[in-house]
Amino acid sequence: MLDFYLHIGNNNQKGTLVILPSHRHLDRYEAELSKKKSTLDTIIDTVTNNSKSTKEEATECLLRSLFMNYEDSFVSIAMNKCVINEKIIEKKMDVISTEAMIQDANISTNSARIISCHLQQHFGQSLFACEAERRTYFAGSDFPPTVSTKVLADKTIIPFWYKQLDAYLQSQLKQMIDQSLLKDMIKVDIVIRGDHGGGKFHMKMKVNFRLPETKTVSYLTQIASVSYSKDKTEILRETVLDPIGEGLRQISLGGRFIVLDNDFTLEF
Repeated sequence: MLDFYLHIGNNNQKGTLVILPSHRHLDRYEAELSKKKSTLDTIIDTVTNNSKSTKEEATECLLRSLFMNYEDSFVSIAMNKCVINEKIIEKKMDVISTEAMIQDANISTNSARIISCHLQQHFGQSLFACEAERRTYFAGSDFPPTVSTKVLADKTIIPFWYKQLDAYLQSQLKQMIDQSLLKDMIKVDIVIRGDHGGGKFHMKMKVNFRLPETKTVSYLTQIASVSYSKDKTEILRETVLDPIGEGLRQISLGGRFIVLDNDFTLEF
């Protein structure tokens, strides 16, 4: 391994010259690259030192690059070594990934159940987070959230989800309050609050149904979550704050909270 400086314009960029012995057969190259202190180790050490990262991070960087440029060969070797067959079956999709897939594919709840059932029968176990897990994670209601991810410049992936407030209220009114009390309702207060902890930003909504004689029926639910360790307002604005604010704007524009008697349909 030789270090050198490359002159580019007025700048000097440090580089590393990696020496690879010449062989006539692939099996000799495989043996050469597989041994300790090989050319591959030199490349990983160079990336580690220059980027001030760990060897594990440098190795993953190299593997990602190989996958992006030689995906078919990468997958073929993984299958040959039984890496894919074992790992894919063992690791099922998490709650956020499953919900995002269902929404992106525009699959109904019933269709999602059928697909999950067939895949479970074929593979012998579930590959996705089940419906009960998803409903519990997304604040325990059948109203589907909007699920997405934001990718930062440094490749950090931030999963997030939120519920469209105006549509959520219209959909879940019957679960919020006893319908017999609605005829006596005086006004409705909607309170939104958020906090950051445990590597996530959580946002909750509290709906207070004001009734006669200072009685109040309250309903509390989570309406948004951002999985990001840093408490940065710009990240929140680019993920959940703007759509939550738009939902509140749609509610406030009407200036009213009307429940129709026939089927308790909510209008703003």
